[in-house]
Amino acid sequence: MQPPETAHPIFRMTLRWLFLILSIGISAGLSSALFLWSLDIATSTFTRNPQLIYGLPAAGGLIAYITYYAGAAANQGNNGIIRAIKGSLERVPLLMAPLILITTLLTHLCGGSAGREGTAVQMSGSLADTLLSRFSIPQSERSLYLRAAMAAGFSAVFGTPFAGAVFGMEVSKVRQHLHMQSFFPCLAASIVADSTCRLTGVGHAHYALIDIPKLSPMGFLWLPVCGVAIGLLGIVFIEGQHFLAKLGATYAASWKLRPMIGGMVILVLTLLLGTNSFNGLGLPLIADALSGTAIPLWTFAIKLAFTVITLGSGLKGGEVTPLFCIGALFGNAFATVTGQDPKLYAGLGYVSLFAAAAKVPLTCWILALELFGPRLSLIGIVVVGTAYLVSSRRSIYAAQWEASSE
Repeated sequence: MQPPETAHPIFRMTLRWLFLILSIGISAGLSSALFLWSLDIATSTFTRNPQLIYGLPAAGGLIAYITYYAGAAANQGNNGIIRAIKGSLERVPLLMAPLILITTLLTHLCGGSAGREGTAVQMSGSLADTLLSRFSIPQSERSLYLRAAMAAGFSAVFGTPFAGAVFGMEVSKVRQHLHMQSFFPCLAASIVADSTCRLTGVGHAHYALIDIPKLSPMGFLWLPVCGVAIGLLGIVFIEGQHFLAKLGATYAASWKLRPMIGGMVILVLTLLLGTNSFNGLGLPLIADALSGTAIPLWTFAIKLAFTVITLGSGLKGGEVTPLFCIGALFGNAFATVTGQDPKLYAGLGYVSLFAAAAKVPLTCWILALELFGPRLSLIGIVVVGTAYLVSSRRSIYAAQWEASSE
């Protein structure tokens, strides 16, 4: 038997591959479980003590100082991981993991409208690149493992391993091509991460399978119309968030004032509306929309405004769960106006707006199958695909349209 140092190179590479994929998946699962557990505490604390909304401007100021002194590298978020995948030699710092965890929890504790995907993916990518730095790994191989880390973080936080695997491939695609050689690493890391997170006892949201009603010819025609509307809504979300971020960047003191002002605006809007329904993740709103409950038509616009202001002002958290919420609310409203099935269109909106905003249509189609059942497959392609095509080239992840370094 050969000693390890003289073992066949393929055998050593296989062992390294298994070790790294298992390590990435397990670390993503455990970090996501910690985050979901902490997020549940923060959310329930805010629900029981809605007066915490008065602390959102102060939380914004604290987040500003934390992020400012952490440095630019730790504040790139998902864009930093995507840039590393596309060829940047800059390391994703380990500091990113605790930084995004703490600042996201502060945002949710005080009622900001943010999500959770960005936090889980950034923690996973940060931990993964720190591990990779211990090995002499070429950039092309590093890119593969970082895709797997993004897949693992997405899978663990949402409990959707197949959508997570495709997300890792699709969100970081270079020159508009999927990297099929990363499919098995992404899938393996996703499954390990999801299994690890579930073993901790942390649960995920579950939704009822959507029955497809018999559609008339006019019913089929409404599907692409809905897709066009969702694609345009995606543009509004993208441009609104980038506009606020760019506006704040024009002032020297914006790094400390912008999150405080954003927190103040959310506070005022919450008081004016007299409800906390639009703060936080928006899970109750999603449940109402998917159950077919009659919802005021403008509800989606209010949630969109809350989320754009929260994230565009520099408060921390992900975009995806609010996008799910806005899309489900819009789908419900669209069905109400056009006389269609509100449950069906809420489910279609749930996945399609994310496809439009993040440029991940295949991920969202698979997500629809995992969450709502295979009956949504053909109809889902129409709405998701149309929304993606209409939504322009821009994305919530600015690094997607930057030139590749590869």
